[in-house]
Amino acid sequence: MHPTQITLLNRAAIAYGIAGFGYLCFGFPFWFLHAVDAPMKGHLITPFLFIKEDFINTFDFWNELLGTICILIGAISLYQAGEPTGMGKRRNLFVVSIVGGIAYLLGVFFPVPFAPLGAFLNALGMLLVGFGSWNVQIWTGWKRIAPLLVGFFPFIFMFPFVIIYGARPAPLIGLWGIPWIVLGIAAWQRAQELKLAQA
Repeated sequence: MHPTQITLLNRAAIAYGIAGFGYLCFGFPFWFLHAVDAPMKGHLITPFLFIKEDFINTFDFWNELLGTICILIGAISLYQAGEPTGMGKRRNLFVVSIVGGIAYLLGVFFPVPFAPLGAFLNALGMLLVGFGSWNVQIWTGWKRIAPLLVGFFPFIFMFPFVIIYGARPAPLIGLWGIPWIVLGIAAWQRAQELKLAQA
């Protein structure tokens, strides 16, 4: 154990907490203000690359930008800390989440194809990390399921709606913030455990 590990866990916790709060902010208008998910303004650069227009001065843009940066910071921080996978080969399972974070960040500017790709890779990456670290038991108790909650949520509550209806389920996307916050709390509690062990 090294003090840097605690710092990295705290960084991941704060980053995931901010990202989760950003998702909740995204969902708020749909839950309480009867907002409708309007089509994005922009144009196709190529048949598979869509760029947004007139977005920099909106709250949604800055909220999404901050959230995606925080998701990337969280994944990199846990990878560097070797939590909850350990420092061996299982740590490389985070590569999928890191690539997903990069795709998500690009998706702020180029929603097609990077936003759905980022969501898919982040969900898949957290499932890999969750299952890969299950038997390692670095994270114990309820903390062990935190990455799995993040990973399973889109596959259960988001992706099926996209496949069936052909449109993103905006109110449900906002609820993805809850598993991200839970993951942040798990990382924070793990950091506190290490502090107590160090004392």
